[in-house]
Amino acid sequence: MTEPIGPRSVPAGPVVLGGARTAVIVPIVATDDDELAIALQEAAGKRIDILEWRLDAYAPQLADDAHRAAILSALPGVRARLRGARQDGGDIALLVTCRSAEQGGLRDHDPSAALALVRSVITCRGADLVDIEALREGLDASEAIAEARGRGVRVIASHHDFAGTPGSEEMLAIIAALRGTGADVAKLAVMPQEAEDVIRLLRASTVAAGGSAGPLVAIAMGPLGAVTRLSGRSFGSCATFAALGRASAPGQIALEHVLAVLDAIERDR
Repeated sequence: MTEPIGPRSVPAGPVVLGGARTAVIVPIVATDDDELAIALQEAAGKRIDILEWRLDAYAPQLADDAHRAAILSALPGVRARLRGARQDGGDIALLVTCRSAEQGGLRDHDPSAALALVRSVITCRGADLVDIEALREGLDASEAIAEARGRGVRVIASHHDFAGTPGSEEMLAIIAALRGTGADVAKLAVMPQEAEDVIRLLRASTVAAGGSAGPLVAIAMGPLGAVTRLSGRSFGSCATFAALGRASAPGQIALEHVLAVLDAIERDR
């Protein structure tokens, strides 16, 4: 069934972010071609909307130039494996992410090298979506975001805080700054230390989701934040991340459990 496109919805390849239901994203944290092939095989036939390929985990032994060449060589095969791979016979969209070490990534690369890698993916239209840490100090992502939009590649501008949960006004300011980059989707992930932090994140998500702004992903990580991964849409978040094998962030919940809860919560939507 095709999702309706609304004023705050963003089509990304075969999926719609901000549609009637929560989009389910499953990360692949594969270190080599064998692990990548196994993960793609496990994803086939599942109710997955978007598969996130974490480039920072892949081929960690390679220098930046060789790393980029290996990824660009593997991309066409990854995309081909996702065509018709969804449980209902539809395509699974591909999201490409190269997470920095300071925001939870697994490769200690130069920020400009990571952006150059993502931009190479954009240039060859190798993915439906890319994730860019658009607020990193000293990094200008504006040209990459503009190129992505010109080539029909959707951009998720992300910010992750593994140290804690900022105040409500600061979180709203971060979301506004992410949206101000020109990206299609803003993503904010924080690490709660107490229940009040989760409530504050949900409150900020609800406020930020109002009006005519684009789709938002708002997540509280770790065990305390589980509710944000399961019922985030009730508070304005358009997508969630679920684990199929190795998780890519603290607190990710197994895909089958996420789907069961979403079915119960969103059945009548």
